Amino acid sequence: MLIYIGGFMKKVKAIDDFIKITSGVISSLDGAKDYSKEKIKEKIIQILEDLDLVTNKDFNMYKEMCINARKENTKLKARIIKLEKKLK
Repeated sequence: MLIYIGGFMKKVKAIDDFIKITSGVISSLDGAKDYSKEKIKEKIIQILEDLDLVTNKDFNMYKEMCINARKENTKLKARIIKLEKKLK
């Protein structure tokens, strides 16, 4: 909103001042947005760390260990059944 105060130069100066102020406000809002994003990111990271979740790498390693343990259990079960038959 500009007010003409009597002369072209004053009008141009008012427009220039308005642009500078608007630019400053936009810059401040961008800064606040970036700060907010960073704070939210920090909070999410903190919450995830508090949940004590495992990494994908660790999960896959444990999964492989379980698969191998099941295979071994199946083999041992079959072996036990054979030995029990021999005892009878």
